[in-house]
Amino acid sequence: MTTPTTSLEVVPPQIPEYTEQNVSMVQQYATARIQSAYMVALQRPRQVEVIRQDVLKECKRPSFCAPDDTKNGSSLAIYRVPRGSVKKADGSWESNNIQGPTIRFAEMLLRAWKYLSIEVNPMGEDDHQRLLQVICTDYQSCNFTSEIVTVPKTVERKKTKPMDEIISQRTNSYGDPLYIVKATDDELAMRTNALVSKARRNLILQAVPGWLIEEAIDQVRETARTKDAQDPDAAKRKLYDAFGALGVTAAQLDEYLGHTNALSPAELEDLRGYYSGIREGFTTWSAVIAAKEETKDGDGSAAAVDTLLAELEMTPAQARKAKAKYAGNPAELVKYLEAQVAKKKNDGGKKEEAPANPTPTASDSPTAAPHPTTSSAPTVDATPDSTVTDAKPPQDAKKSPAAPVQATLAAVDEDW
Repeated sequence: MTTPTTSLEVVPPQIPEYTEQNVSMVQQYATARIQSAYMVALQRPRQVEVIRQDVLKECKRPSFCAPDDTKNGSSLAIYRVPRGSVKKADGSWESNNIQGPTIRFAEMLLRAWKYLSIEVNPMGEDDHQRLLQVICTDYQSCNFTSEIVTVPKTVERKKTKPMDEIISQRTNSYGDPLYIVKATDDELAMRTNALVSKARRNLILQAVPGWLIEEAIDQVRETARTKDAQDPDAAKRKLYDAFGALGVTAAQLDEYLGHTNALSPAELEDLRGYYSGIREGFTTWSAVIAAKEETKDGDGSAAAVDTLLAELEMTPAQARKAKAKYAGNPAELVKYLEAQVAKKKNDGGKKEEAPANPTPTASDSPTAAPHPTTSSAPTVDATPDSTVTDAKPPQDAKKSPAAPVQATLAAVDEDW
């Protein structure tokens, strides 16, 4: 006896099986789409001068190149990321910044250059990572480039939460423990979008001629400088508001700049680049501050630290740990390293005080004056031989730096 179906029951729809006919239809659709794109590209080729005018027109738009009320941020076109520091010819240090076009700039080129297609195809997935292939096809020049994106399904944290699923643990270069936990769905989606966006940007910039990119970047900077000259205070306020949305306060910005006055064009350009880099996930404010600290060398601290580290022969991990311990206080770091160098010299300094040939001359011997005629006697010749034999242990002073050397010198004095 069958049970009657009530109105509250929901019958799931029947999904058709993925048959060979469906596969053939998908293949035919993909083939027709690609062939039609190639035909249109060949029949209506690009007009490079028209494209150039469109790109430069977009780069003259202030909201694209400089902050305004609607964007509440800095330039959408250029990012800047600090990467260490470089030494100038006068011996001072300056921050080494890496800058380039953002993904928004690349998307603008994608629209203007035409006949470019960006596709993201999944290639595989397991419990640890997800593989994606980002493909860029130029239907007019028949160029095909691709990039494989590996998205890990784990994140590293110094502190864990009760709901975190800890997979493993490791120790970083500073000796602190790091926990590798399983990423949440939101974290995985954010990381996937960020990595795919970077791959899309790289492929688009490869497809567009370099001269057009360089001219567009120059126009972006010129537009930003022109708008800043009209109202410098307004540019500063809008930039500070943009950083505030990222969690960077005005006090932190003033501390970074070292003053509270109006910003110079160079400072505006630097801060805008850092804002774009932080917003798009290329860097963090803590990394910007760390790079700034490395360039502070008003009293020669950076050069002194490098010299002392080389003299101590520290490994890179030991050097990073020492710098992290005295972060923001280079003078204390120099004092600490100088103390370590002095300790190293004291430990091995005794062996340098010992003469290379401990055999004293007749004039140096305290007993030589009462007996000047015995300086060439056999007994005197035999004594230096035994002295040389006793003086060999100080060559191994690293194992026992002070005691063996003092004992040997005392033995030499007694023999003479």
